[in-house]
Amino acid sequence: MTRAAKIALTPGYRLVKVEDDADHFSIVLLCDTTKDIAYFVKCHIWEDVVLNGKPLTQVLVWRTSDVQHYAVTTGFTESVFRNYLLERYSIIASDSCQTREGRDFWVRQLGLAIAYGEYVYRYDLISGQLQGITDHAVIRNNACDMWGEDIECGKLELNEIGVIDLNLSEPMC
Repeated sequence: MTRAAKIALTPGYRLVKVEDDADHFSIVLLCDTTKDIAYFVKCHIWEDVVLNGKPLTQVLVWRTSDVQHYAVTTGFTESVFRNYLLERYSIIASDSCQTREGRDFWVRQLGLAIAYGEYVYRYDLISGQLQGITDHAVIRNNACDMWGEDIECGKLELNEIGVIDLNLSEPMC
């Protein structure tokens, strides 16, 4: 798993993938020395006829606040996201419940995707409307209503990063 994620780990740590069921898996960073879990992400693979594929959503991401793991976990979430998940799934969608830290993570990842020439979309789950986004300022300033004014749960818009062009007919945001 470590090689697949292109992450060089400090001795004593190991990265494992656990297949929970056909639509869910987890990635866990274990510290064998302390027997701690330093990082955990649960992923959901879902079918969507509009997107014509199986996007992936990180439904739970957790990183320890224990400072003894700080050097290993700093930047780790981004590395797993970009080096492992995005390389294996053509589309990664945000979930509909964002913490402030989760929103900040997505703002960074969406900005990096634009900078790397990947595709960024706002996806309305009810209408099936996809809007392409090519300007990071639109994301930072929430000009497309990608998130509410406050932390929201159950919002019906998702943010997506894709490595493939979904050939939009909808206007750009």
